[in-house]
Amino acid sequence: MTRQDYCAKIYRVCLHDESRNALAPTHSTWFAALHYAFRSTSNSLLKAADWERVIDCTLRDLRIECFPGEHRGRLTARRVVNLVGCPVHRLISFGTAGSTKRAAREALENRKMVKRRRIDFGCPIPFESLPPTIDEGFDMMTKVHRRKDKDKRILGHYALARDILVSHLGDPKLDVLFMLVLTLASSSVTPEVPPKSKEWALASNNLRNRDSASFACTLAVKLAWYFYRDQFDWSSTVAGALSVKDMAKKIGEYSSKWRWSVCC
Repeated sequence: MTRQDYCAKIYRVCLHDESRNALAPTHSTWFAALHYAFRSTSNSLLKAADWERVIDCTLRDLRIECFPGEHRGRLTARRVVNLVGCPVHRLISFGTAGSTKRAAREALENRKMVKRRRIDFGCPIPFESLPPTIDEGFDMMTKVHRRKDKDKRILGHYALARDILVSHLGDPKLDVLFMLVLTLASSSVTPEVPPKSKEWALASNNLRNRDSASFACTLAVKLAWYFYRDQFDWSSTVAGALSVKDMAKKIGEYSSKWRWSVCC
């Protein structure tokens, strides 16, 4: 997860006092302190973006690089989420809202800002192996389907897709695929194309809390269908692996159960 997304999540959850158990232990005191500070401070003094920058700077000063993950809306020590990215910050402009002095300081800071955005994928590029997030997703999907499905051809399709991705390591086209997958998987807001629409939109609220690893794995498989379409059987199921047509139906069934969606 990016630092910007995590800071936005802290602000949103603390401000509205929602999903507290997914962010802080039950008896923690910092959550209540931030909730009171956010609710008591006028928006004219500090906007949401200002609070998010303050939170980010504090995390960086404390050298916090990771935090416990969540499972079913609660913190768990079995999952660790790493903070990635190093956004450019600007100083918070204090002063009377609408005053000439404050406007001048904000204009000066805007001129000093260098718009350089960089995404840290955690892997060297070109990729020499499957990215850890996608690799973890394949292991997770294999365990889930082995436990819940009697049709072993689902596992066969995941194994086929994984072998195809590994066999094409070093292909510039595969590097683009991985970068697309990791960028979308690291974001806390999932883009989707709604039915009967040709434009991107933000996913509905019930699709935002999805597991990054399983999302990355499924998206990588679906992109591989189109990047290397000649290596998949599209219409008829062969021995050991489902066809693309049948696998797409299975993915649709499980994405609705697990409350996440794939945007292609």
